[in-house]
Amino acid sequence: MRNKFTFLLILLSLTAFCFSLDIIEEETYIIKPGNEFLIQISSIDTVFVKKIVSPEGDIDLFPYRNSIQLAGKTLKISKKIIEDIMLENLKNSLINVTLTQLSPISYFVQGAVVKSGFFYSLDDITLSSILYSSSGFLPMSSRRVELLRNGVTTTYNFREAKRKYEDKDDPRILNNDIITVHFAKNYMQLNFSQVAIDSLFAIEYFEINEPITLNEILLNMDVKVYNLNFDKISVLRNNKEFEIDLSEKILSDDIVFFHKKEYYIYVTGNANSPGRYLFEPNRPASYYLGLANGPNANGSTNTIYIIHQDGSKKKYKGQQILLGDELYIPIQDSFVKRLIKYLDPIYKFVSLWQFADSLTN
Repeated sequence: MRNKFTFLLILLSLTAFCFSLDIIEEETYIIKPGNEFLIQISSIDTVFVKKIVSPEGDIDLFPYRNSIQLAGKTLKISKKIIEDIMLENLKNSLINVTLTQLSPISYFVQGAVVKSGFFYSLDDITLSSILYSSSGFLPMSSRRVELLRNGVTTTYNFREAKRKYEDKDDPRILNNDIITVHFAKNYMQLNFSQVAIDSLFAIEYFEINEPITLNEILLNMDVKVYNLNFDKISVLRNNKEFEIDLSEKILSDDIVFFHKKEYYIYVTGNANSPGRYLFEPNRPASYYLGLANGPNANGSTNTIYIIHQDGSKKKYKGQQILLGDELYIPIQDSFVKRLIKYLDPIYKFVSLWQFADSLTN
């Protein structure tokens, strides 16, 4: 009874511990030095054996096998190798193999990066996730990246791989890999200082070794840019600035200037500050009237007309304001004018009554 209770307690502890390691995909997790296995052997009694992957990448299963190389193999394959060896020697036993300790991946990043040095990761990590993280590219970094592994250097072009990201373009990082990012030798500048961008840098440096169209550059650049005005793009080349379009080719040392596309609605009529104002979706008329400092002394405080781009005109009653709409503030009637307007039908009726009365007399 005590043995069963002890076994159950150990099993529950192992389950909780393994769950705390996060969910590991056995088919993709790569074994590294420092990984620890727990081998459960159940026959007449239950025995637990711990085995750690050595710095050379193997484990010792003495007396059944002296050395088995596991580093570089997936967790699924490694567990199967251990189970097969144990069952070969312990035919009437139940064998269960569990990974109980993760080993961090150690890799080195150097060159034109934000932060260089040794880094560690408990999880599988790819080259792209390193390079586009906080320890990634500098503005003037080349996107051709060298990966040194076991004395062999492989070069990856992340400008090209960005659209594909197949496994061959974005390798998983292994222990002791060395990643080198060089500075770009030939590059041009994309200047977004007038545009809202999703980047720390208002200037993007794009490596260019041969003439390339501006459209191709925009497809491959790292920053995310919104509301670009493609009708107004200029380039500075040899100290001369001129306008270009997306189909024209860019040379190294060019500086391309972008501007933000402007979206407006218009406040007209009797406003304190009539003019055009930047359009923001789902804003009510009161928002734009506030930008125009409200109606002036002659402006109506309770009537606004909305004029669409097709020329149609309607009284504003809370309907959605669209890009390019005009909000017109009419002149406000004076109290006397409004009083005359309301009393005019009564005046006409009284006059008609008096005229009829004079005819009867």
